[in-house]
Order: sequence, then structure tokens, then C-alpha cells
Amino acid sequence: MIQISSDVLAMTSEAVILAQAGRLEFANSAAREILGADCEGKMLKDLFEPDIANSQVSSFIADTTVKGMRCMVRVSKQKNMQAMFITRSDAESVEVNDAFIYALRSSLMMQSMSLELTRVRAEEQGDEEMLENVAALTQSYYRLTRLVSNISIAREMVSGGISFTPTELDLVSLCRACVENVQLYCREPSVTFTAMPTMPITADGTLVNQLLLNLVSNSLIHGKDCTRVSVSLIDAGESVIISVFDDGCGIEGDELYTVFTRYKHEFNMAGLGGGAGLGLTVARGIAEKHGGTLLLESRPDRGTTVRVSLKKKLPVKKLMHSDEKNYEADTDDVLVALSDYLPKSCYRNGCAEPIKSLRKIKAPN
Repeated sequence: MIQISSDVLAMTSEAVILAQAGRLEFANSAAREILGADCEGKMLKDLFEPDIANSQVSSFIADTTVKGMRCMVRVSKQKNMQAMFITRSDAESVEVNDAFIYALRSSLMMQSMSLELTRVRAEEQGDEEMLENVAALTQSYYRLTRLVSNISIAREMVSGGISFTPTELDLVSLCRACVENVQLYCREPSVTFTAMPTMPITADGTLVNQLLLNLVSNSLIHGKDCTRVSVSLIDAGESVIISVFDDGCGIEGDELYTVFTRYKHEFNMAGLGGGAGLGLTVARGIAEKHGGTLLLESRPDRGTTVRVSLKKKLPVKKLMHSDEKNYEADTDDVLVALSDYLPKSCYRNGCAEPIKSLRKIKAPN
């Protein structure tokens, strides 16, 4: 079987390797250019990140670094043989400068204050039509806030200047608070969370919260006919895996290859309500900042699963701690992250003072 497959794959220009029992048995010329002329016979764990080399999933796609190069890796397993297709990715390019981001944030601040004043006046006058218009404008405000936030983080990822302040916290409490805040606004489809009692970890709570909200938002927006979104934590030894599954429509093969670069491709009016396509890119960058990897598995009509690994202990010289050693989960984050999904009725309370549900996430003893 390997001989037949290798003869066929040797003729393709795409980098392809075949492996058995974790060992690279065949690499075509394109793959040897990436992995090295002597790659055949080596163990996959010596060539790829552990999350990719050790994955038990039958097929998935991941955007990762291979031999110092950004690559898209597609994996397919059949019986005891594993095929891996490797495509070099172009360097990310987000042509946005600080002045642009500052101008957008300043405009959003003025919009927020104006909306709050208008909302108060409409409530005083009992003007329901004006309140409906204010709710629609408030939702647009949150959509713009999410877009600016994702653009800002994507730009920081490219420049290497992303703000990163890891603390000691309980990942279970953080994820549970995040999901419970989503549940306040999203009754259908159901969003559930399962995990072990605690999971001490060194992480940037704000970034992990955004990562999780981005993944849940993607499931709700793009998982057509989805009836449930399941969030779970898996202990993987030195790492912990955040898994987000939805039982929606899944992703077709051609679309699967562009999930990390959707914002680069031609604009489609059919996807007008689905955001700008930066959510997964930002989530991947946050995972990498925590020493992990993002893997996406999807099957048409069977759903999509995204697994993000995070190192439990990061090699930082000095941990940053807040005085109270806690992280506050806020429903305002949910209103931003799910602004492309929630109905405008969720924004009737205004953008300046949304319904709050603060929960303290204490650091483990």
C-alpha cells in the first residue's frame, strides 16, 4: 500500500509525506525541501510539534511552524497509514498602524457616549421606536469593537509586541465563568461546559478568555443548524487542551483549507453577518503565545471540533500578579464576542452599562 501511494504522491508538486507508527516512511521532493533531504526514517515527533505528531484524530488541519517556516498541515489517517500534506503559508500582513487603531478607538468612545445619552433620553420619553434604533446602533458598536480588538491583536502578533502577562489561575473556573456568561444570552443552541474540578495553569487570563469566546462565537455563527456547543478541558500531561465542539453543518473540504486566512480572500456578501474572519487567526496566535497549537477537525453535516493546547507552566522569568490574584469574567466581553450572532434585543440596556455578572477566578493555592 505504501509503495503504491508513494509512487502516486511522488508526482504531485505539493509537499506530501507518508508515515506508519509515528515514523516517516516516504517524503516526496517538495516535502524533503521543507523537512530536509534526510527526513525519511525519522520520527514525526522530531519533525513536528507534539500536538500534531501525537494527535489521534483521523483527519484535521493545523496552521503551525515546521522547521522554522509557517506551514499549513493537513493530516489524513486510514488504517495504519498516515498522509500529511504540507503547504507553506505566506507571512501574515496586516497593514494597520497605531494611528489607525487610535482613531478607531477614539471614534468608538464618542459613539458609546452618544448612544448612552440617546438611550437615556429615549427611556425618559418612552420612545420605543428610538430605543429599537439605539439597540441596533449599540449592536453595531459592539461589532466594531470586536473587529478593532481582533485587528489590534492580529497586528501585535505580526510585530511580536502582543501584550502578554501570565498569572497563576484556575483554568476550570475561568472557562466555566466564560461559558456561564454566554449562557445568559444564548439559550439555543445550548452551550455546555465539562471539566475536572480544577486545573492550575500559568496563563494570561484576558487572552485565554478572548480565545474561548472567539471559538464559541465561530461555532454559533458558522455552525448552521447547530443544536449544541460543547466546551471541555482535557488534561494532557504538561499541557491542557481546550476543546470546542459544535454539531452544526461542518466545513466543506475546499473551505477548510482557508479557515485561518478567510480575511484574506474575496469578500462574499453571503457572509456579511459572519464577521471579518480574524477570530481563528487571533485564537491561533493566543495559543502559540501559550506554547500551544490550534487544530481544527470538521466533517460536512457532522460538526466541527477545535482543540487548543496550552502549556500548564510557561518559561517566564517573573510571573505578573494582581494584588487580589483573580481574573474578572464580564458579560461585556460576551456582548462584544457574540455581536455578530445575538439579536439586537440583547443590546437594549446600552453599551456603557450592560448587565453585569462578575465572577472572581482565584489563583490556586
